[in-house]
Amino acid sequence: MAYPSQTIINAVASGFTETIILLTITYLFLYLRSVPQRWLQVCSALAGTGIIFSLIVIPLYYLRFYGSIGPSPQGLILSLIMLIWFWNIAVMSHILKNALSSSYLLATTATLCYIAIIMMTLQQLFPLS
Repeated sequence: MAYPSQTIINAVASGFTETIILLTITYLFLYLRSVPQRWLQVCSALAGTGIIFSLIVIPLYYLRFYGSIGPSPQGLILSLIMLIWFWNIAVMSHILKNALSSSYLLATTATLCYIAIIMMTLQQLFPLS
């Protein structure tokens, strides 16, 4: 969740922090559902899809912030970024649904909790100036 305006050190530290939180929360969710043996598989799936979605969104962020384009294309790019963000939530929810052997509602709630914890933690540790 690094922003284009962050320094490389903050971006790496932010990524490392997000990874540690991903691993910890995933283990906690799986432990509470009595299936901690799925931890490696679930973490691999969540990290892999996170990397794929990031690789899709990063060029769009840079184009939006540093590209010399008009306001209309910027709105389109922002809409595309938001669509990809919601798609990422749906994919994470699907992974957690299968991993936790639970309902989609519980998995979506777990996904939104994960995202909220990540965002609050990163904002506290690496505030945007």
